[in-house]
Amino acid sequence: MLTLSQRPEPGFTPLGAFPADHLSRTQEAAAALKGRRHPRYGFLDAGTDQEEIARIATMAKALVADDLLVLGIGGSALGTVAFMHATNAKKRDRVHVLESPDPVHLSAVLARLDPAKTAVNIVSKSGTTLETLSQWSVIESWLHATKVFDKQRIVVTTDPKSGPLRAHATEKGYATLPVPEMIGGRYSVFTPVGLLPLAWAGVDLEGIAAGVQKGAERFDLAAKLASTLVHSQLGEGRSMVVVWPYGERLQAIGRWFQQLWAESLGKATHLDGTRAHVGNTPVACVGPNDQHSLLQLFADGPKDKHYLFLAAKSVPATLHVERPIPGSEFLTGKSLQDILLAEARATFAALASQGHPCSFLMIDDMSATAVADLFVQLMSATVIGAALYSVDPFDQPAVELGKRIALGLLGHEKHRAEADAMARYLP
Repeated sequence: MLTLSQRPEPGFTPLGAFPADHLSRTQEAAAALKGRRHPRYGFLDAGTDQEEIARIATMAKALVADDLLVLGIGGSALGTVAFMHATNAKKRDRVHVLESPDPVHLSAVLARLDPAKTAVNIVSKSGTTLETLSQWSVIESWLHATKVFDKQRIVVTTDPKSGPLRAHATEKGYATLPVPEMIGGRYSVFTPVGLLPLAWAGVDLEGIAAGVQKGAERFDLAAKLASTLVHSQLGEGRSMVVVWPYGERLQAIGRWFQQLWAESLGKATHLDGTRAHVGNTPVACVGPNDQHSLLQLFADGPKDKHYLFLAAKSVPATLHVERPIPGSEFLTGKSLQDILLAEARATFAALASQGHPCSFLMIDDMSATAVADLFVQLMSATVIGAALYSVDPFDQPAVELGKRIALGLLGHEKHRAEADAMARYLP
């Protein structure tokens, strides 16, 4: 079960650009999701097909290795990491998700691994991702140099029909998995993009399917969250959303949501082509760590933020305080989870009491089913938020510009002129 608490209760007083038909648009967007009225709403059913679950489970089992390297970035990485850590997957520490071509980090990772006992999953929907292709070139050479190259330990997850990576996999005889055409990267965690590494790590795919189905049955919570967060900017002028998970296992969800919300909603134009420049900036924090580094600013600084807390009601670990030092006897018998939740609730109350708008998502447990439900709610809230902003939640035009400039700087003939045109802006 997933519950949402909010303080102070949002009043939804229209100000400035805040749409007068906010409530009706929220309801219509939720109904559109329920009715699957857009082909890109396929994320609501991803991970539930039994044949696909069985096929991916079989492929994961066939990757006999001590470690799995996952090469991907953004939507091809963040969801996998967040879900794997939230569910505390059995082999999560043996899955190494490499997002950056940083040579120091990649060298350090490869130095710790045995190439004869390492499997690789290359993930890129387009098959042209600069970071991923450059990483794979290095790792493919690393495997060949040690003379232990085994194509049975390579899986390529990419476009089902086209792209350089698809052609490469076909030429080399690598196993492949398809990225559904109509599901964008940041919504793809329950497609083969995330399911293969999650299955290899030991996550229950049937549990994921149950959670996705549960999350896609109702949209009231997602609608309420989206309505509140969009109102915080358009109605109250708050330019940021601080997503604040309490618990190490939930930490990576903050980074995943940061991309989901920012890339989906930060847009220059509305759907009708008029000027927009909307989107409240998501900032990922970690509790209680940032309670002791940022709370002073949050409480007494600019009132330009909405706070979204996330915590789990119960966790498997049951560590308790048994021998408190003098002066802290009141902690006797308290579990560390009790203490963590008390801190989360107290920080929420401290901010709310000063007029800062706060939302609190409480997840019952950290099972694959419960976490999948949470992910579906957050993805649905993002799509509903896009309807309220009247923007496209599935494109990322500004990101594409940066990609083209980088390719031009590296000598790609097609993009060299565009990079040259940006010369005066380069550092």
